[in-house]
Amino acid sequence: MQFGCCIKNTEDVARVRDAGFDYFEFSAAALAAMSENEFEALLLAAGQAQLPCLGLNSFSSGTPALIGPAFSLEELGDYLLPLCARAGRLGVKTLGIGAPKARILPEDYPRAVANTQMREFLVLAALIAEHRGIRLLLEALHDKSCNYLNTVEEAFIYLQAARLDDVGLVLDFYHMQVMGEGLDRVALAAPRLLHTHVSSCGPNLERGFPMMDELDHYREIMAALRTAGYDGTLSVEPNSFDPEQAAESLRMLRLACE
Repeated sequence: MQFGCCIKNTEDVARVRDAGFDYFEFSAAALAAMSENEFEALLLAAGQAQLPCLGLNSFSSGTPALIGPAFSLEELGDYLLPLCARAGRLGVKTLGIGAPKARILPEDYPRAVANTQMREFLVLAALIAEHRGIRLLLEALHDKSCNYLNTVEEAFIYLQAARLDDVGLVLDFYHMQVMGEGLDRVALAAPRLLHTHVSSCGPNLERGFPMMDELDHYREIMAALRTAGYDGTLSVEPNSFDPEQAAESLRMLRLACE
């Protein structure tokens, strides 16, 4: 298994390498917001660190909307084209679709309309991403962050029903924990599982680095992944980067695999 760390600042690339990770995962929202000079600096930092960027998370900061009254396929295309162009230059292999602020529906909004909008978006995004050699991945997000596709089961069933064969799944154990989903969801997701996220769950649902005191829990997670035949990428996704915590977290994760 390859272990990575999610970051959103260029200066953290070398620190991720120094902590011992195999790759870094960058914020798509941060990547999209960069000036051309800032993007060139990120490319330079990755090259100097000799650390690949295998994935993007945090698809957007909330706009353009993925579903709902503000949905616009044209706006989504305008956002996706330059984002995927940069991702391709960075060597990204997967683009995760989380974006909780872009997935909040009014209470009376028809779910069938939202499902159609999400499908239209995913079809377009998959085509644009595929052109750059990037695989699109849908992520279930807990219901304290948005009110659409909150569980692994919902995301899996949605992809099956929408016949989106080219779209995979990100399995995020933090969101699963908040939603009370058990490790049996790993087997359910396995046919589409292409990437995983982990983090600790602190006060106010803060994401942090999982530490040694969670070793037994992560041994169970790794065992469930092995049983499902998964041996791909696993990224730690904290709210902020801390070099010492990152190094200890990685040691714990590798020990959990033994």
